[in-house]
Amino acid sequence: MTAPLCKQCGRELCHDETALHRRLIGKESTEFYCLACLAEYFDCDEKLLRQKIEYFKSMGCTLFKEPGPKAEGNEA
Repeated sequence: MTAPLCKQCGRELCHDETALHRRLIGKESTEFYCLACLAEYFDCDEKLLRQKIEYFKSMGCTLFKEPGPKAEGNEA
């Protein structure tokens, strides 16, 4: 599976960027912004967004949990 791309600049996104987009904009999102474009969207600093990522992770937000490998034998 390929990593999603930022819908504004086309940069490849990491899991935390897609999770933050879902947390701040909408869980049902299928297109995402990178941190730089998200900072521009909210007119804030990227540092603040990185702090939010760490905050949500520390709260146990499940959106920020890395997807694990699929278990064998559980294919539909």
